[in-house]
Amino acid sequence: MRTYRRRLITFAIAPIALALVAAAPARARMLHLAIDPLTSTMTATVDKPLSRMNGSVSGTFQIISGKIDGDPQNPGAGSHVELVIDPTSYSSGLSHRDNAVLSQSLQTSIYSDIRFAGTRLDDVKIDAPGAMGSAIVVGNLTMHGVTRELRVPVDATLSPDREFSADGSVTFDYTEFGIAPPTMMFGALSAAKEVTIEFRIIARPAGAATPTPSP
Repeated sequence: MRTYRRRLITFAIAPIALALVAAAPARARMLHLAIDPLTSTMTATVDKPLSRMNGSVSGTFQIISGKIDGDPQNPGAGSHVELVIDPTSYSSGLSHRDNAVLSQSLQTSIYSDIRFAGTRLDDVKIDAPGAMGSAIVVGNLTMHGVTRELRVPVDATLSPDREFSADGSVTFDYTEFGIAPPTMMFGALSAAKEVTIEFRIIARPAGAATPTPSP
């Protein structure tokens, strides 16, 4: 579940790129960035039942698509951010646990995607004009048929060739989205209600090729 949130949160980060570019020298009026699903990562972590003894479990989610559109000179006006995550891609390294999370908690046979739509940026700080900054991305996260506002702290960088990267984490109560905590011992014990999403998002100008990894 944390993975879901991480992905959703990850997309909310996109608007920060607009803020960074706004501080850079003027370029093209509109900025169009596409999130790279192959190099972006998202992980969700939840404490197991009896966590003092059993610890926590982390799983990953796959981002399907995402984009950022806006005016680099005025990122707060008319910008558009969206992110789509595949909940069925949840993987924690243990198949029977994954199946339980997918069928009983996330109910992926009914809810086939997770979406995040950024609405604004708060507390924007530019550490290096046009290159590095931070902000709180505020947006609407929709999963399991429920939409709620989420505030996600993000540290972001923008390279000279406009490759945007963002790192951050956010913790929230996933039961507020109607998701039931995973259980063990025939339902006698439940996992924690909070999930922590950690993410790294990579985005590039729309149409740009993904760099080939070095051997």
